[in-house]
Amino acid sequence: ALRSFKIFGLLKYVNAALTICAEPVLLQILTLPESSPGEVKKIIQDEVRQYAILPLKNIEMDYCSLKSADVQTKRVLVGAAQSEHLNIAVRTIEKHHIDVKTLEPAVTAFLRLCFNKVIRPAGEKNVMLLLIRDENLTLCIFKKQRLEFLRTKKFDSDIASSPQRSNWLGRDIESVIQFYELEDPHGANTRPWQVIV
Repeated sequence: ALRSFKIFGLLKYVNAALTICAEPVLLQILTLPESSPGEVKKIIQDEVRQYAILPLKNIEMDYCSLKSADVQTKRVLVGAAQSEHLNIAVRTIEKHHIDVKTLEPAVTAFLRLCFNKVIRPAGEKNVMLLLIRDENLTLCIFKKQRLEFLRTKKFDSDIASSPQRSNWLGRDIESVIQFYELEDPHGANTRPWQVIV
């Protein structure tokens, strides 16, 4: 793919961001207990080790803080993937004088791309993004332009080509909206929903 763009030889050195599409990738929003800043990394590492989709060793992990409606609540978006897949991809790309400065999951790259065009213009609406790739469905909720919920669900077959796609998506959309209507004390049920597949 890189050769087909014919960028080799045009520049002596290129800085790049690499989007991770390799499986398995963990993306999770965690609420942290009140603790000193030095303990945050250890708490997150301990939490990531509990997820069965990743091996116990040889994982790369990073996190960033998220804005929260409650100032006291500390929330982070955590990403983790196997080191082996990342190292192979980075070494291969860097052979061609492309310096990988950033690694990020495909979902977060897509959310960054959508933010100014879809999420910010929605204003006070609740925005639900359903991202479909192969047998994976990633569901993201933004409330008042803040990422509130992110979950990836794996199906037994390719969602896009499945005749049951409408039923699966409809059930997931309905259950998330019902959850927010029942559980959200800040009145999510009074704000309209914008759903984008």
